[in-house]
Amino acid sequence: MIQLILIFILIYILLQALYSGFYLLQGRQLTKKIYTGQKFLGENNKETFKVLFDGDSVGAGVGASSFEKSVAGRVALFYAQNYRVELINNSISGSRMRDLVKKKILNEIQDVTMLVISSNDLFNFTNLASFKENTETVIKKYSEISKKLIIIGPGRVFDGAATPLILKPVYKVVGKNYSKIIFQQAEKYEN
Repeated sequence: MIQLILIFILIYILLQALYSGFYLLQGRQLTKKIYTGQKFLGENNKETFKVLFDGDSVGAGVGASSFEKSVAGRVALFYAQNYRVELINNSISGSRMRDLVKKKILNEIQDVTMLVISSNDLFNFTNLASFKENTETVIKKYSEISKKLIIIGPGRVFDGAATPLILKPVYKVVGKNYSKIIFQQAEKYEN
């Protein structure tokens, strides 16, 4: 009976490695193009609207087929309907909340700042006490330069094709803790 269980576990590990490996190889293709840096959109005669993006691979546009399909691109294009948009996207793939703590930020007031962050914290099971401390610092830091601060994350990593089946329910349950911390820290600020 024990041998049968061990064989089953080995077969599962092998199949999971093949399944995850296939999607990880596909994912490598997605990381070849990012949409970061500074862009200006909209008509020059309109009022300027400053948008700052920071965060992880989703913020950087990994997986998007074009700038217009990236999260930052969609937001910038939306505002460009009524404004001359100055978009600065400082997102870096792999970033965690602690990375935003260390990062130098602009000293100009932004109309909207969007932080796409915390999926990598969830992936790596960042200690919740450290995550809370870092989140508090990040929200304070970015709130000071933002009329409106929007935080997106953590993503639905449990839905990812490459996520091992055994970890999907774990990520789903644990992810709520990270979301709750972000919500609690953000509640302290009006913007």
